[in-house]
Amino acid sequence: MGVLTMTMLFIGTIIGAGFATGAEIVTFFGGLGLPLWLIALLVGVAMFALIALSIHCGYTGTHRQHPLLNYAFIGLYFIMFTAMTAGVTQLAGVGGSLLSLIVAGMVVCFGFERLTRFNTLVVISIIIVLFGVCFRSLVIPLDPITTYHAIPQGILWATLYAGLNCMMLPELVAAAAPRYRKRTLYTAGLVTAVIIAVLVYLILKTIVITDTADAALPLLACSHHPATFIVILLAMLTSQYAALFAIVQKVQIALPKTKQKTRTVLLGISGLAFIASFCGFNHIVQWGYPLIGVLVSCFLFFSWLLAWWRRVFRQPVRH
Repeated sequence: MGVLTMTMLFIGTIIGAGFATGAEIVTFFGGLGLPLWLIALLVGVAMFALIALSIHCGYTGTHRQHPLLNYAFIGLYFIMFTAMTAGVTQLAGVGGSLLSLIVAGMVVCFGFERLTRFNTLVVISIIIVLFGVCFRSLVIPLDPITTYHAIPQGILWATLYAGLNCMMLPELVAAAAPRYRKRTLYTAGLVTAVIIAVLVYLILKTIVITDTADAALPLLACSHHPATFIVILLAMLTSQYAALFAIVQKVQIALPKTKQKTRTVLLGISGLAFIASFCGFNHIVQWGYPLIGVLVSCFLFFSWLLAWWRRVFRQPVRH
């Protein structure tokens, strides 16, 4: 049960507005010209590698060692939170955006245990609908693509994509560490990477077949069924409350006095995100997401490298 709960929690942080609409996937991989199966493989490997680093950082507390990092990650989480809010505004209007912020705040107030239970039900529903929307693309053949010259770029963008989507995991892992063993989290990470790789393949193939890559919300342009609209909104909501949870955790670390003022922090962050969201969803995805991917990928790698260095050179010398 622990593997299922944490898998759904990991996936819930990944399948946000950009993923569920296909816009994020097209931004990162639409122009590479690589075979879709290879893109999915690269994403799966990069995703598991950075999830593993996130688990390591979350267990060791490496991500909390320097106060400036807390402020930096508050900014990165805020960009993600604002993007989800902008996506809801684009789909459901200002009223729907305000409602989603209220729901996200309520879910965060539930506490980690209730958050994971709620998240499991929501994410299972999202996965089922996404598979349903994209599954028909499996039986439609594509013209074979034999261009492999962009593999280095594919590895780079897959790593940045994984960095973007794993940015909130250290906070969630740190919260889950007292409840679950490392082995449980690593297993959940592996299952997450496989599911995400399969979904990336299905979504990309669906977009290619329907020729909707240029649409603002490609997957919604592929399928006008109400279920697609609802699942995209739910995906935005999962990323909203995951990002909001991560922001609150970081704010409370950076400013310990705010631990007694959680509702005030939630209200302030939500208000700022609502105002900033009027910059537009597509602009945030196009410029903010690759930047987040670069910063988070580098951070996780160097955090692991620093921890490894300290472990090696602090070992006592045996004679």
